[in-house]
Amino acid sequence: MTWNIVGFTYELWPQVQRYHDENGWVTWWTQEDIWNCWRMYKTASASSLGFLLLGDTKIRKDESLLMNFGTTTAHNIQEEAERKTLERLAKERNDLSRNTQNIKYPAPKGPGSILSDDKWTPMLNDSFMLGGIHSGAEFHLAEELFFSIAGTVGGTSEEKWKYFFQNNKASLWDVTHNIPRVFARECVGLKTAGYKPFFSDHSLIFRSPGPSKGLTFEKYLTAISTSGLTANDKTLAIQNVAEFLFNDQSYLKY
Repeated sequence: MTWNIVGFTYELWPQVQRYHDENGWVTWWTQEDIWNCWRMYKTASASSLGFLLLGDTKIRKDESLLMNFGTTTAHNIQEEAERKTLERLAKERNDLSRNTQNIKYPAPKGPGSILSDDKWTPMLNDSFMLGGIHSGAEFHLAEELFFSIAGTVGGTSEEKWKYFFQNNKASLWDVTHNIPRVFARECVGLKTAGYKPFFSDHSLIFRSPGPSKGLTFEKYLTAISTSGLTANDKTLAIQNVAEFLFNDQSYLKY
């Protein structure tokens, strides 16, 4: 169950000023933001693979990920180097389509799984998340550092991921600027939507209780605010993420 353009605009428009007020560091708001957010929501809700990838900027530069999973884009690719990479990968996919009978490889830019957009804002990111949430998509964390930090640690898969987050604080909090990372915001959104984490020695996957459009922009923003993220309250924010990931607020100490 996803919104049409009328329902999307009806839900987002009253929250636009709130996005501006709560994200004063964003100086590139434009009159096209709602339209771009709608395109992002629509594209994310129709991901060709049925799942979306979460992760920091490194995943937008990983050629193997871009080749296999493609991008979710509302406007244009975020950086020039990425645009050139995708142009080359698009040619490779076209060559594969021509040389592989009965199999067509879609363009890497479009309804893929990796968020990349040169008009990125928290509002656009939330539109990406809500598109996946409303369609009941899975979210997969793409984290290349997991194996180097926790790959050889003993214990259960959940304990390995706990060790990873405890020993890689930058995945949830930017300690240089003392602000939350986007993944922390996404965890709070997934928690609010009723998603649950599933751990393995190879991946961290978030699965939905089922397609729903009950989570609105207003509810999403309220959850972000009450979790401590808007106020940059590190202790409260990390407690909320730890409760979501490990069902225990005290599980992570930052």
